[in-house]
Amino acid sequence: MIQRALEKGEIHENKKDEILRTKYWKYLRNSELKNATRVFFENSLTFEELRKRVRREEQEMTVSQERK
Repeated sequence: MIQRALEKGEIHENKKDEILRTKYWKYLRNSELKNATRVFFENSLTFEELRKRVRREEQEMTVSQERK
């Protein structure tokens, strides 16, 4: 969807990352994970960097819950 909008010139390339970050954050359902990674979203990391940090935190949370 975003790629088609880029190709048609409806959105600019520099807005793509912001749109992806916002949509990803909006639909992140785990509130504990969202609270733990809020600083990464607020620091305006790129979408890919935000996604990687959230996944890393998710893995750490899973490991710590398994140890309990």
